Amino acid sequence: MSKKMKEGRSYFIINTDEPYAEAVYGVLKCGQQMKGEWPEGDISFREWHEQTFGRAPQAEEHEAATH
Repeated sequence: MSKKMKEGRSYFIINTDEPYAEAVYGVLKCGQQMKGEWPEGDISFREWHEQTFGRAPQAEEHEAATH
């Protein structure tokens, strides 16, 4: 999910190549779905990355996130 940053709010920002990125994605997806604000549907981290950035995460990025 891609959202505009809102003035007066605080944000976490992480690189998608961090080994924990897929786990963070899962937490965000779950929380947003509970609020009814996840328009992408039930897609994986890899699918989301491809839709958002136009490419799949690097093999080593995805592999590190799953271990």
